[in-house]
Amino acid sequence: MNKLRLAATGVAIYLVLLLVHNLLIAFLTMDIFKRRFSQDAFSYAKMSARSVAEAYENYYASGYYKFRELVGDVMRINPDLSRLYLINVEGTVLFDSQEFSDGKLSRPQALSDPDMLLAVKGLDITCKMVKGADGKNYLDIIVPYLEEWGRHRVSVRYLVRYRSWGEEQMSLWLRIVLAGVISLGLGAAAIVAASARIAAGRERA
Repeated sequence: MNKLRLAATGVAIYLVLLLVHNLLIAFLTMDIFKRRFSQDAFSYAKMSARSVAEAYENYYASGYYKFRELVGDVMRINPDLSRLYLINVEGTVLFDSQEFSDGKLSRPQALSDPDMLLAVKGLDITCKMVKGADGKNYLDIIVPYLEEWGRHRVSVRYLVRYRSWGEEQMSLWLRIVLAGVISLGLGAAAIVAASARIAAGRERA
């Protein structure tokens, strides 16, 4: 019995250490996933802002369906993109991707947030976390569009939701749970094998 208890204790300690190890890996990699997601979103916004601004300038007033096609292609590149805006440096919202489903507004909206207006007027890309009206966290990226001679009239704003990061996080937790179940099964098998060996030794004695 003492040998069986010792074997069970050893297996239990092993399982606890394995669980702690897996949890530490999960917590340490969460920030890596989140940082990588933010970097990918930032790169996407930086690379696509010119396409959005030029599509608006060339087609919004005279070829709206072409504009919708071009901007739609840009938005489909990043499935985490929730909303896209084009805003001039006076703070007027020239385009809101919500109009693709709800229709154009009768009159342009104006920004009321002074910090956002400052970011729209600036020449640097800004990126921060904000909480949306739905209570979810979004990555808010504002990219200034500079014309050929350096003139800055508009900026492109991206609202990106952490859907992909959440899916990766869930996948990681599922792998940890699966590893725990497998380890538990192996531990139980080890205890059963130890019990059988001890019982066989007693019978021979």
